[in-house]
Amino acid sequence: LIINHNHHLLQIILTELVSKLDPGKPALIWGKRESSIVMFIGLRGVGKTKTCAKYARYHRKKGFRPALVCADTFSTNAFLRLNKAAKDEVPVYGSYTADPAELAAEGIAKFKNDKRDLIIVDTSDRHQQYSTLFEEMRLLSQSMNPDLVIYVMDSSIGQAAFDQAQAFKQSFTLGVIILLLIYTATLKHVVLSALLQQQSVP
Repeated sequence: LIINHNHHLLQIILTELVSKLDPGKPALIWGKRESSIVMFIGLRGVGKTKTCAKYARYHRKKGFRPALVCADTFSTNAFLRLNKAAKDEVPVYGSYTADPAELAAEGIAKFKNDKRDLIIVDTSDRHQQYSTLFEEMRLLSQSMNPDLVIYVMDSSIGQAAFDQAQAFKQSFTLGVIILLLIYTATLKHVVLSALLQQQSVP
């Protein structure tokens, strides 16, 4: 009985935290428009590429015509990994172009010409420090002009989520965060509490 009561209490707290963290801008593109561009960024090993492909496949099931652009020029198998994650359900563009901005531009132009209404750009995850990642991705986003930037974050970092969320908010005005690897209720509350703190930061 005590266990059930504690679980119920945790769910109430979680619901309240989620409501306070609602940015008013969904991480999903609901209203169809001409070629929405979504840019995915993330640190090494967080599962960004798989999440990117799942995002595309989800929208395909909702009636969109999504496409994926592999703008990672640093990993030799980045294009293969994105293709595999897409499971032949969503077309993927990639090339041997050395410049990520040029590659992204090529892919976006191709899929706009193909009348794709949702173009999702997967970027390099070579960085282990969020500060260098955000600086590089901010410059890349200026050349792409995305409608939305999605930061894929590993929830196991706990309270460190505050620093990353704060830096992300300062670097990207049109951005949302997707949390991965939340295995326990306690971890949910630690991470969401940390993210909630950053809302008070100017």
